[in-house]
Amino acid sequence: MLTKRSLFLWLLALISLSLSISTCRSNRFDLDAHLEAYALSRQTIDMQRQKLAQVYQQYPAIQNKTIEQTKEYLYKILPEHVFYYWYGTTWDFNGTTEEPRKGKIACGYFVTTTLKHIGFDLPRYKLAQQPASIIIKTLCPSSSIKSYNSLSKLKAHIDKQPLGLFIVGLDTHVGYLLHADDGLYFIHASYSGKRQVSKELWSKSQVLANSKLYMVGNLLDNNKLIKQWLEQQSIAIKK
Repeated sequence: MLTKRSLFLWLLALISLSLSISTCRSNRFDLDAHLEAYALSRQTIDMQRQKLAQVYQQYPAIQNKTIEQTKEYLYKILPEHVFYYWYGTTWDFNGTTEEPRKGKIACGYFVTTTLKHIGFDLPRYKLAQQPASIIIKTLCPSSSIKSYNSLSKLKAHIDKQPLGLFIVGLDTHVGYLLHADDGLYFIHASYSGKRQVSKELWSKSQVLANSKLYMVGNLLDNNKLIKQWLEQQSIAIKK
């Protein structure tokens, strides 16, 4: 059951998210309100992580079920309650901001920062500076990692996978692929177009289309990574 405190924080997060959305729609963007809502969202996620971790530790017989529930939770909250706040943040090759819509962010830092902010204990700076292949090998199970030389082959591969969240590396770029009910989306700090964090339908992304190399891994299919999130274990870079 939700405690009074956790219920209060949930309500605050929902109110702040609603205010942030209405502010954007009215073209009166309030950065302070946006950052406050993001902070509340992060608090709510951490509270849920603690609850899931408690179940995982206290009930060994259902640990596998808890892992699967955790995957479903992360699949839902990352796009809706984390990526959402970063949309519109300016891209820069040297960008390292930790505050969405304030400062600038590079593609690798967008990946590592969003994961760090929901509780993955990873080296944000060092991992972000690695080639996309290293980021993928560090975060995704080796059995899920595939490489392709055309976008059509990448799309055909994803179409065969269950709905999920993937990390994709391009020639000189990295981002997320969201395989959702309504399509496949590329979520990344884009150096093209408006040069900002964006969510694009895969077929509309110039960055995806321009690449000649694609490496992809299933982020949420990594049971070890999910356990590390639950138990706050350090994630080491894999070369």
